[in-house]
Amino acid sequence: MTQHYLFPKKLARLMPFLHRLGQTVEGAGVRFLFWLLGVLEPERATRFAAGVTRRLVGRTKKGPKVLRNLEIAFPEKDAVEIQRIANGIFGYMGVAMAEIAQLKRLSAEREQRFEFVASAEIDALRGGPKPAVFVTAHVGAWTLGNFAPAHFGFPLTILYAPESNPSINDVIVDLRSALPCNAMPRDNAMRTLMGELRKGHSVGLATDNRFDAGEMIPFFGVDAPTNTVPARLALKFGADLVPSRTERLPGMRYRVTFYDPIAPDDPGAPKEQQILQMSRRLNEYFESWITETPEQWMCMSRRWPRDAGSARTATAPES
Repeated sequence: MTQHYLFPKKLARLMPFLHRLGQTVEGAGVRFLFWLLGVLEPERATRFAAGVTRRLVGRTKKGPKVLRNLEIAFPEKDAVEIQRIANGIFGYMGVAMAEIAQLKRLSAEREQRFEFVASAEIDALRGGPKPAVFVTAHVGAWTLGNFAPAHFGFPLTILYAPESNPSINDVIVDLRSALPCNAMPRDNAMRTLMGELRKGHSVGLATDNRFDAGEMIPFFGVDAPTNTVPARLALKFGADLVPSRTERLPGMRYRVTFYDPIAPDDPGAPKEQQILQMSRRLNEYFESWITETPEQWMCMSRRWPRDAGSARTATAPES
């Protein structure tokens, strides 16, 4: 995992003081940004943050990765349309940051800002003993779906990717404390997830990113390393495997939807085949959400193998 952003990795290794200086400066800047986004009115905070990231993110090393992911996912779109969608993604990265900064306010205004739609087949949401493995993608306001436990009244443990800069990580962990769930760092978290499911507690994961230890499963028609942990956990513990999506609505309102639990296409198939069948179904859900709002897909890292598809020449983002 990257441990510094302001200086080249090789240079920081040769001159450790640059690493420390970079993290200190970066941490102070991010702390101030999140403070500012937190004190602004929610709608103004999202507009301001979107303007900042739209102008900056595309010029970092993330820009070409976003373009290449879009080119593979949407081969029918021309370079101009791909760039337009990428510019939207760069802006929505700021929106997602502002939403994290506003978590405490959103929690206090949950009744006014959120609506929840859920399948009647999900036992955990009806107060039953059967836990669920909730799975989402980094599309829309995925973090805000974790307000659902306060609405339905069920225990939930989620995983998050820690920030490599401890100062920034502390800020985000503190802001996430407004969510009505138990948040755990994702590293070496399998034992935690299994322990929660054994206790009858539901767990939540976002699994649309590349997972190098996963199985090659089609994603937008191209084989990609895919995380099959959610399906494995659901089968092992008899839990519902539930796709969940959080959509942004006008007026900074949100709709959280829990879909019908996913079952294997062939319940009589060998376990590994059932896992692949269920994981493929999850990918199909992700594809439909991304296709509907591609500019809200936070695809900031390489999703497919390097030799997948053919990337167009990256161009600078529009201001």
